Amino acid sequence: MGINGLFRGLLVSSAFLFGGFGCYDESSIERKESELVLDNNSGIERDDVILEKDLVYGSDLDFLDGLDDSDVRKVPDVLSISYGREGLDYKVFERGLFYERFSDEIGIDIEMDLMEGVPKRELWEFPDDSDSLWLESSLFSKGLVKIASFNVQVFGKSKRDDGEVMDVLSDIVREFDIVAIQELRDESEMTLPFFVDRINEGDRKYDFVGSPRIGRTRSKERYGFIYDRELVSLNGSYVFDDSEDIFEREPFVCSFSSNGFDYVLVNVHVKPGDAKREIMGLERVVEDASSKFLEDDVIVLGDFNSDGSYFSEDDKIGIRDVKYYWAIGDEVDTTLGLLDLTYDRIVFKNEFTFSDFTGESGVFRFDEVYGLDREFAKRVSDHYPVWAEFYIGRDED
Repeated sequence: MGINGLFRGLLVSSAFLFGGFGCYDESSIERKESELVLDNNSGIERDDVILEKDLVYGSDLDFLDGLDDSDVRKVPDVLSISYGREGLDYKVFERGLFYERFSDEIGIDIEMDLMEGVPKRELWEFPDDSDSLWLESSLFSKGLVKIASFNVQVFGKSKRDDGEVMDVLSDIVREFDIVAIQELRDESEMTLPFFVDRINEGDRKYDFVGSPRIGRTRSKERYGFIYDRELVSLNGSYVFDDSEDIFEREPFVCSFSSNGFDYVLVNVHVKPGDAKREIMGLERVVEDASSKFLEDDVIVLGDFNSDGSYFSEDDKIGIRDVKYYWAIGDEVDTTLGLLDLTYDRIVFKNEFTFSDFTGESGVFRFDEVYGLDREFAKRVSDHYPVWAEFYIGRDED
């Protein structure tokens, strides 16, 4: 079963900061959206990352004695922290949130090591309660933002009138903090606000920003960003001035902030027949966005059509150069079709943004997650959303 398997149902509620404690029992391990959110700004527990980052708390951890040592040893590089507050013991098992620099910031040696058995409850003691509170404050200032891109496939009136599909689309967006949307095709431009109203029927509240309708031909599209209004703030937006006519649909560029992490997102839907020319042209968009917003953290995301007959993944020039990190690798299938194609991507510069990247990214296979049959899933879209996760509260540029 292992530590992560045992603890997936255990998390801290808002009572954590006030000295309360407790834990869920095995019966609550089933996924419950309302229980899987600790705090939008905590960075310790967020929805489906619970299996990777687990916070265990309580005054009595005797239940750990029942763990099989062989299971415990299967969990590598787990950080164990224990500290006291008002007579209560807390223990953190965390992967990835803490790192050497953070250890230096709080002035305490934090050792990453292999687990050789059930960790002891007290690894050290704080000299007084204020230090404990200081660490709690630091923990809660270190958060994550989960950024996604989703080509919703001909998203207009017909799809928004399909209630079952809209329910699934709304659930998908609620999995993320900010989502770049492609293929909004609606002359009335009502689909995006209608969609956000539908999403906001849930607990999390979102806002949006959309581009004008863009395209050389009559088949024009809008880009959109839908973002959690509690975690993400919009600073500005513009459509790239494509004076050389590189793009069928000029990229939509927006500046955002999340708890001190400032970043620019470039939303793009590449024309399949011009994929190489447009993908190579994205480097100009990155430089333009960085210059306009005075920001080095520029993340390009969208439907690149960067595979198959449209694009050779062997090309290593422009935005394919090694100075860029492609968080969605060439080996990943991002479509629901029969072929294995990596069309949807998230890309950023290693030099500036890799240190903000948690290393977590992937494809959200909504048909598998929600148990949808293939025919219904294709009504939702022929693309899967792709996502990447970034630290907030530690931006250095």
